[in-house]
Amino acid sequence: MTQVGAGLGLIVPAARDQVAGWDTWRRVRHTFVPAPVRTLRQWRAMTPLERSAFDLHRMATHANLPLLDTPMSRTVDRLLSARIRTNAFKAKPSTRAGVMISGGGYQGKTETTCGIVAAFEDSWRALHHQVHPDASPGTRDLWVPVAYVQTPVTAKPKSTCKAILNFYGAPTKNLDLPDLIRQVATSLTDHGTKVLVLDDITRLRMHRADDQDTLDLIRAFMSMNVTLVLIGVDIPASGLLREGRLDVAPRQSVLPPSRHATAHGLEATQTERRSTSSNSTASATTPTNRSPPGPLISPAWNRPSG
Repeated sequence: MTQVGAGLGLIVPAARDQVAGWDTWRRVRHTFVPAPVRTLRQWRAMTPLERSAFDLHRMATHANLPLLDTPMSRTVDRLLSARIRTNAFKAKPSTRAGVMISGGGYQGKTETTCGIVAAFEDSWRALHHQVHPDASPGTRDLWVPVAYVQTPVTAKPKSTCKAILNFYGAPTKNLDLPDLIRQVATSLTDHGTKVLVLDDITRLRMHRADDQDTLDLIRAFMSMNVTLVLIGVDIPASGLLREGRLDVAPRQSVLPPSRHATAHGLEATQTERRSTSSNSTASATTPTNRSPPGPLISPAWNRPSG
């Protein structure tokens, strides 16, 4: 995101699905300065040029209103942050449990998730004094704690891997699927990535053979020592990952489907599902930022569109 017209605080959105764009957005996401409050008398006292600039600044302020926190949005923040931080400090080679953020369109799922993972990256970089802790000796590896990827419109295993590699700017030409998967694992490790966000995951349709293969691909991502965060519209109804998450029904809500969202724990194997099915629902108020979340998060929350 680049600054345009410092006096007005106008900004041009960055492409967050590439390393440079994500890093720029993360660093300047809180730098927008809203228009100051002026009384009608003060506004009338302005010169025509000052009045025009002020009106334009007010218009930019209204177009860039921040998302408002609600009790449930704070719950999602708390639970997702706890899952990410727990996995980031985990030293065992075991699979990291992920999270699925599901809900209707224009509820702020993407902006909420991006804000949470960006805050994690800020704290993770500060913890390591802005130096890649796992850089190879004698090199300066590009440090990318968070990778944000848009799922391709016609998502297949190859195109999904290529979208991830394109985030890093890695070459994808003349690579078959096994080579692409190995390259993704290498990129995640070499760049010190702790969180992989796949947005619009419901572009995968389960009636296509390639999408069935993508289930195995996503489970492979979960074995790459990253927290996998999937964002989509009504993920449970899409049938996606029915073999890769806890086999439980979403909590009933008095709100219509288009007005509520849920976050579900994403587990790796059916064995884990059987072992945790007796404790499959976590209270929305029990976990804290410093305690691991339960295997299923299903709060209902409303947010303005972002």
